[in-house]
Amino acid sequence: MRGEPTLYIEHGIDTQNHPPVAVPLYRVSPARKDILNDEINRLLNERIIEPCESPYAAPVVLVPKPIGSFRLCIDYRKLNSVTKTDAYPLPRIDDLLQITKHTQYMSTIDLKAGYHQMNVTVSDETKRLSPVLSALIDLFACPLE
Repeated sequence: MRGEPTLYIEHGIDTQNHPPVAVPLYRVSPARKDILNDEINRLLNERIIEPCESPYAAPVVLVPKPIGSFRLCIDYRKLNSVTKTDAYPLPRIDDLLQITKHTQYMSTIDLKAGYHQMNVTVSDETKRLSPVLSALIDLFACPLE
């Protein structure tokens, strides 16, 4: 089940007055269409997605995982090409490791589907849509890009 998104951060999609971007569906084999249907139904049941309407659309892609199953991804390349990028640079991993080299205790956490825990800014919600088998699907939270 999907947890409640954080209230501390939202993800904005600044397309700078560019007209809506809509990319048609990619073709899917009958076997993968069944897998796609199952995954869409699971996401609908978990309330991660919902049916919707919008002038924006990005196609879904089933990417094979090493264990033999598939990951549902959305191809946002066209939307990304018109989206203003953040100027804030990510910290270098070697600098971060240098800072923590004298730390006595370290821990890690693996957040499965953690990107579903961050909302998209309300004004940008229609930009994260995907046409799936003749229906537009709206992700409730930030999709994996």
